[in-house]
Amino acid sequence: MTHLSDFDENFDENFDEDGDWDDTWENDSIEINHILECKTNDLHNIKIYNSQNIENIINSEIENFSEYLGNITHDESFYLLMKHNWNKDKATEDFCNNGIHISDIVKIDIENKKLKQCMVCFDDILPINQLTICNEHFFCKNCWNGYLTSQINDGNTNMRCMDPKCTKHVTYSFIRTLFNKNPKILCKYFTWIINSFVQYKNTYKYCPNPKCELISFNNDDENKTTCTCGTIFCFSCHQNYHFPASCSVINLWNKKCNKDSENALWLMENTKNCPKCKISIEKNHGCNHMTCENCKHQFCWLCKEDWKKHGTATGGFYKCNVFIKMKKNNQIVKEDYGDERFLHYFSRYKNHDEAKEIFYKNVQKIESMLEKDMTREMAQSISFEHNVKDSISLLLECRETLKWSYPIGYSIEDETIKDLFEFWQQNLEKYCEYLNNLIEVKTIYKLWSNNKTISNTMRTTKKYHKNLCNKLSEI
Repeated sequence: MTHLSDFDENFDENFDEDGDWDDTWENDSIEINHILECKTNDLHNIKIYNSQNIENIINSEIENFSEYLGNITHDESFYLLMKHNWNKDKATEDFCNNGIHISDIVKIDIENKKLKQCMVCFDDILPINQLTICNEHFFCKNCWNGYLTSQINDGNTNMRCMDPKCTKHVTYSFIRTLFNKNPKILCKYFTWIINSFVQYKNTYKYCPNPKCELISFNNDDENKTTCTCGTIFCFSCHQNYHFPASCSVINLWNKKCNKDSENALWLMENTKNCPKCKISIEKNHGCNHMTCENCKHQFCWLCKEDWKKHGTATGGFYKCNVFIKMKKNNQIVKEDYGDERFLHYFSRYKNHDEAKEIFYKNVQKIESMLEKDMTREMAQSISFEHNVKDSISLLLECRETLKWSYPIGYSIEDETIKDLFEFWQQNLEKYCEYLNNLIEVKTIYKLWSNNKTISNTMRTTKKYHKNLCNKLSEI
């Protein structure tokens, strides 16, 4: 096992004190501190461990519990904690009511003991190879090795004597001694113990990244947990971090996505709405001439204009130059899926997720411009580089917030709250898009000319972001 030093992070949070909705939002002169949507890893309450760290913590808990119960054996302490899923209160109650569970093994006198017959393979075994956990039933090392290896490979940590009528449990120290020259099996055994410990200790969680084996310790009310591998997740529900949406909202959203997201994606890719009655239509033949079965309206599949307008002006009845021109100009025929409520929220949820990923890929180009293309005047500016980098961080935060705002919107049933929610959401989206356009430019000179506007827009966007986060977290 690799060793990893304990990892923890601490970030200061500076929130703007004025969190009310007021008319001053549009004022570019408002000074707003940098806003974090929530607290991040606290120095003392959130730590990251590897398996070796957890093994040490487990051994420490076993030793402390042993001392607490009057210096009972390590094996007894381990057995009680494992039996009661690491619940010390239940383990203590069991010990007080039932006493010792693990018997002391009588040391075999190798010189005076006679041969015994193994109760599994029926071979005669020398005293040096006679092993027992109950002082009654003796088996050879090979049979014990094969039995316990099979059990450990199957993930079992609660093994008993191989005699079917015996209820004595295989001890922790017995396994360590038997496999002291087989670290692979011993490591696997400890892995199952660690899994049990993490499963039943609500302050420990594995990183949800399947390629990461680190374990987070969180003894705080804050759910945002950042693993050393870079994965940010909610400690409470073990999903991607989803602030400002609650775990219950995300749970319902994920169930809906698992059920209907494939249909939603198919609809977005394969259907369009009739421009007249808005009903969804699937294209089931080769040409672009569509006739709505509901209202009989005829339109072009590509540009959605009235079919009567199509002819030589648009390239003919089976070829739409209007649409080709739109594609060349990077214009998209946007779809309004009408009453498809889930599709509405899911498509916008996906859009912000994709927009964040696209912007994240372009960040490297922007940072490269700042590093290589800045003039002396730009480099001497106190605010320029700072504004750009802060805006990038803010945009990534806003995209994530907006993404998770749509599951919240989908869960809202009260129309009054929904109207207010859409107002908050719409304004953040507006400023987020505007700031994105100011930042995502092709040359450093355009970025430089946008500097003042970037600074003003960033302050206003922070304000909207803060209020949206605060209000949505209360829903």
